[in-house]
Amino acid sequence: MNIWLLVSMLLCVSQQLLAAKVPDPVAVGALPTGRNNSYCEPQLCARGKQHVACDKSLNEAQRTCSVEQAQLLNLTNYADVIVKTHNELRQRLASGKNMTLPRAARMVAMQWSEELATLASYNSRMCQAKHDACRNTANFKRSGQNIIVSNCSWRRTLTLLIAQVFNLTRLVENELMDKLYPELLQLGVRSWWAEHSNGSNIMNEADVEHYSCTYKRPQHLFRHFAVMAVENNTHVGCAGVRYLTKQLTHFKLTCNYAEDFVCGKQIYHTRSSACQTGPNPHHKALCSKKETFA
Repeated sequence: MNIWLLVSMLLCVSQQLLAAKVPDPVAVGALPTGRNNSYCEPQLCARGKQHVACDKSLNEAQRTCSVEQAQLLNLTNYADVIVKTHNELRQRLASGKNMTLPRAARMVAMQWSEELATLASYNSRMCQAKHDACRNTANFKRSGQNIIVSNCSWRRTLTLLIAQVFNLTRLVENELMDKLYPELLQLGVRSWWAEHSNGSNIMNEADVEHYSCTYKRPQHLFRHFAVMAVENNTHVGCAGVRYLTKQLTHFKLTCNYAEDFVCGKQIYHTRSSACQTGPNPHHKALCSKKETFA
């Protein structure tokens, strides 16, 4: 079964509960407002691009996803799950255990960024599968982004499925979702990573060495994996939202990254490179968190 289809089915269990009453949103970070906030500085974004945290974008987000419809989720409590899942996948690539892609020679271990998580919450507020025009910061000048949205329309066999997967015997919303979120987050991240080998579209060494954005090899084929596999992607921060439209429950996960892939450039080095600061103590094939890149 497709893992994100499973995610969609798992989420349906809260559909009727949400239809009856949607909890107030959970605050995520300190969201600056007004055009004088630092994210409105023009040098952060390419010409003509609006930063997601600048005042105009925040207002637009509020119009598309009102607090009556949605519950904004602070994923900082799940930071360890998100970071661990990313690093386990990167560790596998760096240790040469990925069967279809070359070993990453100098891949850094990722860590959580509260700033990136706060900026991801702006995107989550849109309640749409739509990327920001710009989300850069003073520290992360080319920030990447991954988004995934699931929805559901199934009404039968859900109780049995939940019981089989999570060994639950009763449906209590808060307790249930506390159990679901770690699994949902892992499945979402793993579905992005699995994009490198998706049916007839299989990423190869040439794609790693020179990431193409041409019509012959469009970047959207592997873009979620590519963002996660950028060797110098040091930080990640995520936010989520659960919302209701036409009696369907949706869960949207947005993760912002320190770096993004660059069209025509290498995603990660495969040879003639090594960690300059030694290995990460928990993921020996990855570089330590002290690793710096030019």
